[in-house]
Amino acid sequence: MATTQSDADRQINNLMEFLFLEAQEKAEEIRQKANAEYESQFQEMKREVEKKLAEEFKSKREQHKVEKLIKASQERQKALFSVMEFRNAKMQELKKNVVTKLQGIEKHGDYPKLLRNLIVQGLIRIQEDKVAVRVRKCDVAAAESVLAEAAKLYKEAVSKATDGFVPDLAPLTIDTTYLPPAYSADNAEDFCSGGVVLVARRGRILCKNTLDARLDISFHKLTPSLRGMLFGERAPPPNAGKHDEAAHGHGH
Repeated sequence: MATTQSDADRQINNLMEFLFLEAQEKAEEIRQKANAEYESQFQEMKREVEKKLAEEFKSKREQHKVEKLIKASQERQKALFSVMEFRNAKMQELKKNVVTKLQGIEKHGDYPKLLRNLIVQGLIRIQEDKVAVRVRKCDVAAAESVLAEAAKLYKEAVSKATDGFVPDLAPLTIDTTYLPPAYSADNAEDFCSGGVVLVARRGRILCKNTLDARLDISFHKLTPSLRGMLFGERAPPPNAGKHDEAAHGHGH
């Protein structure tokens, strides 16, 4: 009986030992599996974090690059604008010097002849039969002295160009409205350096042939050459501005 009890105890101890070992193996298996899953998840999270950091770094690097390019472009534009402002100021200064030199031109002996030629040019351009000549108040006497001659030259020019056609033209008159006085320190905005404006059809047609209008045309035409002389810029080809010139020339 004692032997039987001893065998039973030994069997129980063996079973318990087997169960304990099996439990240890199972626990080790679970631990290893958990460690493997943890390592896998850790590596996955690590890769995701590294990828995210790399993308953020790349994005910031690209953003920095773009910001740097934008800043450089803005600085170039600012420098270019400053240069353009300086050059435009110099061009306007040059034009102002020319306007200043035109002061007192009405005292020149050939000024009435200049007015006559400007009137003839204007008549050819508008081709109206009733025209008033608008001048500065100080130019009235000089203009009146050449009205008849200007009308005669206009008719002769048209007759010659049309094989004998003589246009109807009522006697030219001086318009009752005067052009502004010449440029001066006190009159630097609304001024007129001389010349004429032809008025027809109760003011609906105006032909500006003042010295300032002619100066504007000359400056527009000669700007490339002037810039070349002043700033060393290369002038465009001789025919580059012909289209603009032709378009400008069609206006009254």
